[in-house]
Amino acid sequence: MYRIEVCNLSGWEPYGYDDYDEPLRYRTLEEARLDLYEAHLHCLEAIEAGDMTDAPPLSDFRIVLLDIAGKPVVIFSLTDTGTIATAAPC
Repeated sequence: MYRIEVCNLSGWEPYGYDDYDEPLRYRTLEEARLDLYEAHLHCLEAIEAGDMTDAPPLSDFRIVLLDIAGKPVVIFSLTDTGTIATAAPC
């Protein structure tokens, strides 16, 4: 399973929660990447519409591969276009 995380003042935190207040998880890396890219595009559209003042850049996001216990195993960073840049073991 994969999880999207965003970097903020307190460090890396899950980005997005389900109806049970659990971090969103994705079955594939591609599913997580596409959801992250679409969410970022919605933020950019909201800025253009004047509904938001700013959005974190894609470099402030990462996708984490989780083991069966939910612990991070591999971290995938993203480029400015939303493609996978690097993968590093935790």
